[in-house]
Amino acid sequence: MLKQQSENGSVNIEFIALMASLMAIVALSIDALLPALPDIGQTLGVVDVSKNQLLVTMIFLGLGFGQLIFGPLSDSYGRKPIIYTGFILFVIASILCVTTKQFELMILGRVLQGVGLSAPRTISIAMVRDTYSGDYMAKVMSFVVMIFILVPLVAPTFGQFLITFYDWQSIFYFNLLFGVAVMIWFYKRQPETLTKPSRISLSRKQLVNGTVTFF
Repeated sequence: MLKQQSENGSVNIEFIALMASLMAIVALSIDALLPALPDIGQTLGVVDVSKNQLLVTMIFLGLGFGQLIFGPLSDSYGRKPIIYTGFILFVIASILCVTTKQFELMILGRVLQGVGLSAPRTISIAMVRDTYSGDYMAKVMSFVVMIFILVPLVAPTFGQFLITFYDWQSIFYFNLLFGVAVMIWFYKRQPETLTKPSRISLSRKQLVNGTVTFF
């Protein structure tokens, strides 16, 4: 149905919104937490306030590392199972972040969040490429990115709202609820875009090449 719509020149609004929502989970997890950094540092007894920035930089480290794993895996086993796997890791990491009393474990949780979120962040782009091609693919990607870049503009304000009326843990809880809602939507409405004949066998060469590119 998606390919037929692309041939007719129409825009699949639901597909675009779904792909943008998968990417928005990443932006929310990064930017909504920015106003809460001082509160988190105070709760966890951080003396050097500059270390609070690690809660942001470490999630980017996880994002970069995770795509080396989930990218090749999605090429071999399909897009949807790997997105589910990444989200489960994100849930576990989020629970660690809101329950820990140690700053070092919070940093570990943020790294694992980044690794988990690298699955929907990377694979959503791959799903666009699976579904469309040429100028229409570029058109769809432009819509997805346009929606995605709006999230960092409003996420810090929303994060400030949550910590004003609740606490910094509420930001993690909201991200989890939003992520669960998107995953249910994804499960119900989005078919697998990488058919079995199009999948490639996982090889060590893929992982090595990806690692070299990453470093």
